Amino acid sequence: MNGFWYGISLIIGIYLAISLMSEPLAQIIGIAVIPVSLLCLILGIIIGNLVSLPFSWVRGTNYVKKNILQFAIVFLGLKISLAQVLDVGFNSLALIVSVFLIVFVLGLILQRIFFKEKELITLIGIGTAICGVTAIMASSSVIKSKEQNVAIAILIVVLWGSIGVFTYPFFVEWFFSTEISKGLFLGVGIHDTSQVLAASLIHFDINGNSVVLETATLTKLIRNLFLALLIPYLAIKVQSNSFGQTSLLKQVSNNIPSFVYGFIFFIFIRTIGDQILVSSSIWDQILAWNHQLVSALFGFALVALGLSIKIKELKDLSTSSIVIGLMFSLGVLFVAIIIIPIIG
Repeated sequence: MNGFWYGISLIIGIYLAISLMSEPLAQIIGIAVIPVSLLCLILGIIIGNLVSLPFSWVRGTNYVKKNILQFAIVFLGLKISLAQVLDVGFNSLALIVSVFLIVFVLGLILQRIFFKEKELITLIGIGTAICGVTAIMASSSVIKSKEQNVAIAILIVVLWGSIGVFTYPFFVEWFFSTEISKGLFLGVGIHDTSQVLAASLIHFDINGNSVVLETATLTKLIRNLFLALLIPYLAIKVQSNSFGQTSLLKQVSNNIPSFVYGFIFFIFIRTIGDQILVSSSIWDQILAWNHQLVSALFGFALVALGLSIKIKELKDLSTSSIVIGLMFSLGVLFVAIIIIPIIG
């Protein structure tokens, strides 16, 4: 086995160790769940800063960081169905669009204040508005973001999302009177999918009402669905900025990465499969396997990303990035408190 495969094996080993220790660690600490994505990134950063890997190993970790991430994005499409939009209804759509608008406006304001960190602001805004770590990693592949900005954006989104996991299950009891309203807030107020589910499960364990859990889950699913619009939009934007004089359609067809087409293709496969193979145990098993596959592939990519990040490169951006993440989170909180009583 050469160094290339040693690098890949190292990442797989780290991910498997994290998967095995995340639940016992959460029980020891006394919390409901520790996001595996956060552990993957943090442990990768720790190892990458404590151990100097041979160059041949780094070739393997870099392969995972780039190519395996693209495979993860392709298979992510099989988790998203257009039919999910109808399941959540107008209220969730109205709230999600309101959140997108406030994030967009705040992004423009923050880019004027922190004008040297426009890319970081974009990534944090995308992670806040859509689906946390997944949206950041998927969009960064298209716009070719700097590695340190991707790592910082992930850490910031996970940080504020984790704070929401431990506070929002109690917060909703103070500010919202109906189960639907509480579920809507948990579905948009917390960033990453695993964090939304964790907060909803905490609320369910405390109050025993499944409506909040179901509403939060459906709302989060429709937020994830917007990733299907974001990825092609970013790809078109990148290409139009680069070649603005030629046909936009030709630019897109010639220059959009192949994994973007794969991502869209699997969305249609999911939509068609849900219609044709309804109540099929085989289809359900395929979706379950795909869920596990996507989680593992993104976990591998996060470990590889962490291994490539050096802490000394991040220290100068920490204060501003925390403020940027806080402003986005407070903006979403404010809009949700205003909009939910109106639409609910």
